[in-house]
Amino acid sequence: MTVDQLDTLPATLTVPEAGTLLGLGRDASYAAANRGELPVLRIGRRLLVPTGRLRALLVGPPHVATGTAAGNWPEGTVAHE
Repeated sequence: MTVDQLDTLPATLTVPEAGTLLGLGRDASYAAANRGELPVLRIGRRLLVPTGRLRALLVGPPHVATGTAAGNWPEGTVAHE
């Protein structure tokens, strides 16, 4: 799955759906969630994985361009990609 495809996912996934993206089976996915290795929200009895946090786990936080390598932006200017 590409980063662009990750951006098209719904806001939350089930634990098994998130585990599939990580190459884990159902039991391993729930075990990772119980250990805190897979970020989850508990809503009632359901465990849901926030897609944004899963994306950060897979590809890291969004990149913010800074410095001369980003095109000589003046100090304090935020570049929008």
